[in-house]
Amino acid sequence: KDLDEVAGMIRGVDLILVEGYKMAQKPRIEIVRSEKGRNIISPPEYLVAVVTDIPDLAAPAPVFSFEDHPQVADLIVERFLMNPGAGQEL
Repeated sequence: KDLDEVAGMIRGVDLILVEGYKMAQKPRIEIVRSEKGRNIISPPEYLVAVVTDIPDLAAPAPVFSFEDHPQVADLIVERFLMNPGAGQEL
């Protein structure tokens, strides 16, 4: 099933987080691990943030380390829950 179909089955929530769906045209946080390479595969227009173990990784979105999970959570809240009109909706 595509992401829109799956999301359409979910009711009564403020936010849906999923893994996969690389081809979906939706906002995303990409994980980049050094053992898999340095390439960011998400289109810049959908990239909200990158979480990585590569300290100097250049990205067209904010970059966080794996230890920065509180800041990633803050970004999600600010972008999608505090001001939902500013983020992309499903």
